[in-house]
Amino acid sequence: MLRSLMLSLATAMIALLTCAVPHEAAAQPGRYLPAPQYQPGPSAQDLAGTWFMSGDEGQPCSIRPSRTAPNRAQFINENGDQADGYIRGNRITVPKWNLGASIDRDGDTIRWDNRSVWTR
Repeated sequence: MLRSLMLSLATAMIALLTCAVPHEAAAQPGRYLPAPQYQPGPSAQDLAGTWFMSGDEGQPCSIRPSRTAPNRAQFINENGDQADGYIRGNRITVPKWNLGASIDRDGDTIRWDNRSVWTR
């Protein structure tokens, strides 16, 4: 009876694991796929410097990285308004402005959620 129960449990676990592993990973033992929500991105240091609102050199903006936290920075818009924010993966969040942004893969374009764009 106990042996039968153990065998049933083992069979059920194998079936569960077989269904839970993506096909690509199952085909390559020892290879793990990253979680889909994780997207690595630049650090504040990578984004430091002068940016331009809509590519207009007459509307400079800037990012000044924090000296103590690699994912924090001060953001200065084209009007000179300064606000602290942070970077996580490919996203920027600036609470004071109630605004977020996505950093393009090339690292040279920031697309703000209000549809403005900074380039360098």
